[in-house]
Amino acid sequence: GSVVLVFDEQQPPADAELEGTNWVLESFVDGDAVSSTIAGTTLTVSFEDGAITGEAGCNSFGGSYEVDGSSLTTEEIASTLVLCEEPEGVMDQEANFLDILNNAESYEIEGSSLTITAGDGRGLVFLAE
Repeated sequence: GSVVLVFDEQQPPADAELEGTNWVLESFVDGDAVSSTIAGTTLTVSFEDGAITGEAGCNSFGGSYEVDGSSLTTEEIASTLVLCEEPEGVMDQEANFLDILNNAESYEIEGSSLTITAGDGRGLVFLAE
């Protein structure tokens, strides 16, 4: 009548791939401050064969990118021009998001998490969907 516990060693999950993964934004990083996205908004990014696409909370966007090791550069990111009034702050959040992507300098993938960092230190933290 005794309880026996058996533990198996688990390997950490393999790192997700930059390309072919739909990444959903979890948080913005600005220095030591980390903030989440505005409730009711979904910001995404996908990378495939040199093309970057996604949703910025209100508008969709697209452009091109290059990777060299952990270096990430984006070019020609353009978005649609819809004006969204709800939820409050969505357009400021979108402008910040696209600015960080346009100034990306590096990326790091750990498990199912992708961090993109701009030259000024601001960053975006995504989770693989």
